[in-house]
Amino acid sequence: MIKHVISRLQLARDDIRHWFGLRLFDRPKPVPDLVRPIINILIVRWDAKWGDAIVSSFFIPEIKKKYPEANVTVLAPANMVDYFSAYLGADKVLALPKRLKYRQLRLMAKELGHFDLTVHLSPRLKMKDLYFFSRLDSDCIAGMDDEVQSVNIKLGKQSAGQHYSTIYKNLLLQLGIDFPDGQYLVPRDLDSQERIKYFLAEIETPLLIISPYGSGHSRQLNAASIQQLIAAINRLKPELTLCILLTPDKRDEVAEICAEFDNVICYKDTKSIYDSIEIVAQADWVVSVDTAIVHIATGLKKTTLALYNPDIENFERWHPNNERSLVCNAMKEVVPDINKLIWSDVDNKLKELFFSVELNRKLNSVRENPC
Repeated sequence: MIKHVISRLQLARDDIRHWFGLRLFDRPKPVPDLVRPIINILIVRWDAKWGDAIVSSFFIPEIKKKYPEANVTVLAPANMVDYFSAYLGADKVLALPKRLKYRQLRLMAKELGHFDLTVHLSPRLKMKDLYFFSRLDSDCIAGMDDEVQSVNIKLGKQSAGQHYSTIYKNLLLQLGIDFPDGQYLVPRDLDSQERIKYFLAEIETPLLIISPYGSGHSRQLNAASIQQLIAAINRLKPELTLCILLTPDKRDEVAEICAEFDNVICYKDTKSIYDSIEIVAQADWVVSVDTAIVHIATGLKKTTLALYNPDIENFERWHPNNERSLVCNAMKEVVPDINKLIWSDVDNKLKELFFSVELNRKLNSVRENPC
């Protein structure tokens, strides 16, 4: 209950800041001209996380394909600079601290220069976003916060109920890019590949990945739930090897769980998300809470069971965009809690998960070896 009250107070605080931001900094822009070629593009991703970065990963390559002369600048967290530049093809990526000061925003807007288009697809723009836009020289700003006058490519109302990747596809269509390829681009690191290849070298049985830790307590399985999930999997498929993906703060908890089961392992030397990506790449199945691993598994075309809280808006935006995925929803609570799973539903979905993989293998075998 206390968490619920705190959450409500934080939302009220954000509402007040948004109201002041609109009145202090927001200024209307003219109707955008999207007929002429878009050359200089700024993509604001300073609040990006790995999940939404993967889901929108096709956006920059599609722009480059249509407009080879386009110059794309990205504002991103420091840990994603390499992804946007080396993997997605951005021409310039600026690594930004988490909390930018207004003076830094003003100086950065001045130094960046002119843009034909700025893209910032946060559902609700913050006060500092609005200040940055008021200082930025950009002909067009595409955004989902339709209340903001400086956003003259409004995607909020028209994107209601759409997956996050679809919103980016629709923006590409408005930019004259027909039939955009929405395939997720998952980064693969050579050093991680070598480490994980060595780690899994002696595993001879099929591999299932469990990703139990999402962002925030509401998306994290506790030790008891992880153990119950492992037991459910072992009842159906005791011959599998299960690998739990860990975060640094959960290293001891995962080690204790692994010690209780003969067929459960973890990679204790996990250094970055690139290690987790390589483990997922080797998997036959993935079971994950609502986190980046769901989208990484989609990009790697893995058969997935995703565990979500019953939040319709979040699910519409972030469901596994994967025809090889199944979903279990936790029970509805005042304070969302992924540990409130309906375990009979989990059992049924696990059966379906395993059957679908075995069926696909049989079908592929028939195709490869027709009678």
